[in-house]
Amino acid sequence: MTWADKKIREYRDGQPPTFLERMMLGLANPVASLLAIIGVAILFYGLWVHAWLWITAGIVIYVCGVVYGQLSRWPARQVELYRQGQEATWLELRILEHAHPVNFILALIGVVMIIYGLWMQSCLWISAGIIVNISGHAYTWQRG
Repeated sequence: MTWADKKIREYRDGQPPTFLERMMLGLANPVASLLAIIGVAILFYGLWVHAWLWITAGIVIYVCGVVYGQLSRWPARQVELYRQGQEATWLELRILEHAHPVNFILALIGVVMIIYGLWMQSCLWISAGIIVNISGHAYTWQRG
């Protein structure tokens, strides 16, 4: 059983999600996920070509996805559905893993490495950032 599965079980038992868990569950909204993915893609392109307009556009679109996920009341609705017995989707479980403290910290470090690698156009930094991000997921999968 993964950490995210344990969190879903805790929600069923009546425990409310933390701030970080609510933020992550908001990104599980399909529209919010789509906006976040498009925003990250535009941001990465902007970093690669050093175009501040694209970087800004990517950040704005990503933030719009995060805000939409929260304003749509998706996290509260999903937690209520979990309490009624609905199972979490694969995407919700993967996104919720990012709320684990170790995974969150490793993801932040990895994203900074990827951003630096994209700006410097260094495949080494990009690869290292991806490995750090994956190690956070591996930690939550292994530790449960």
